[in-house]
Amino acid sequence: MNTAKKPLILGIGEILWDVFLSGACLGGAPTNFACAAAGLGGDRVRVGVVSCVGSDSLGSEAIRLIREKNVDVAHITTSEKVTGQVLVELDSQGIASYRFVEDAAWDHVEWTDSLDRLAKDAAVVCFGSLGQRELVSRETIQRFVQTTSHDCLRLFDVNLRYPFVDDTIIDQSLEIANALKLNDEELEYFAKRFALPADPMAAMDRLLTKFQLSWVALTRGPLGAILAKPGEWHSLPAVKTQVVDTVGAGDAFSAVLALGILYQKPFSTILGEAIKVASYVCGHRSATPSFERL
Repeated sequence: MNTAKKPLILGIGEILWDVFLSGACLGGAPTNFACAAAGLGGDRVRVGVVSCVGSDSLGSEAIRLIREKNVDVAHITTSEKVTGQVLVELDSQGIASYRFVEDAAWDHVEWTDSLDRLAKDAAVVCFGSLGQRELVSRETIQRFVQTTSHDCLRLFDVNLRYPFVDDTIIDQSLEIANALKLNDEELEYFAKRFALPADPMAAMDRLLTKFQLSWVALTRGPLGAILAKPGEWHSLPAVKTQVVDTVGAGDAFSAVLALGILYQKPFSTILGEAIKVASYVCGHRSATPSFERL
């Protein structure tokens, strides 16, 4: 297959290390998304990450591991700032909470001419709110998304992480996105912000209309997930699994959505596959497990 004809899928934003009591694992939502897209998409797609790491051992190791996942690292720059880290605490059900190192390398993703060319070539770009917590990366991420072509899937995977939640950034991201993925807690935030109906489906329908989105996906943990577009919606239950931790499950869910939309699969099929993959990730102590045994 001619590489130039393969669709290009990109994650833009944070690269960091999830630090558990048992050790550290590579993470960051757009990084997890890209690794999952590469693992699941195989040789049908090109996948890359746009980010920044420190000139330290964690930065070098991050690049090595991302490359091993068959993800292009050409647009990961190096900074004198430290490579990002987040201290992850798990509750009794494996649900994660996070404490982030501030002023990390991924806060300093600068715009370049090569990013302009890359954006114009993208078929899918996935971005979140956390990666925009500082001005330099915020401007680069928003400019990158806006530079993509009209038919590019611009997926805003909200990824609220307190205290780095800014209403203006959320609004700006919604305005430039054409698809939205969020979880139950994030829907509560949106409901308060935009006076949405209490019913999840009605709330999603309002978001579709208000922001002229092509589709909205809602993950609901043990309740499963909902995928909706104007005039059509699907709801499926969760797949039972022994949860190790939930880190990266939502990012893998987003990767399946992107691949399914890219290849024009039926929405019901896409949702079922996304739930299955997210459940699989929940059973592993890693946000970027191998998908060979899936």
